[in-house]
Amino acid sequence: MREFLKKRWWVVLLVVIAIAGLIFFLIRSGISGKAEDPNDYAGDEFAIPEDAEIEEEDYDTGIDFEEEIEGAQLSFRSSEESEFMGSWTSTSGQAHYLYGNIDLDIEKGGKWTGNVADEDLSGSWTFDGTYLSLSSDLFNVTLAFTESGKLVMQEDRSGDGTYLNTVLTRN
Repeated sequence: MREFLKKRWWVVLLVVIAIAGLIFFLIRSGISGKAEDPNDYAGDEFAIPEDAEIEEEDYDTGIDFEEEIEGAQLSFRSSEESEFMGSWTSTSGQAHYLYGNIDLDIEKGGKWTGNVADEDLSGSWTFDGTYLSLSSDLFNVTLAFTESGKLVMQEDRSGDGTYLNTVLTRN
């Protein structure tokens, strides 16, 4: 056996170093046989301190529209292109919850700009006599006036024909 160890001393040394490294790693990473407490976030730089006050945003603006209710049956009227021109914003609690903010400026000549969910956007629009379709890289919606004269923005996020309706008011 001594002869074997003399000839292969470097192999034995590597094995001993590997075992020592493994033991060090297991102890250092906390896999030393003790159960980890899932509530123990000590040392976690992203942990929320226990005494931190978490502020929940209040989405209730006190404004709601029946046109924004899920499954609302809407009827849109024909309109003139000029009725859409100008600045529009969202005011309802539902719009605030879904988007944070919607501020649109519709310009003559087929261009629009805006800020939606704190993102500056711009794009082009087309009009078919009832619907004004806004398009950009990140945001595609249609706008139309209801029979009662409210401007409703419709977004089909899932592409299945289910629309999120948001009433916009003129600035």
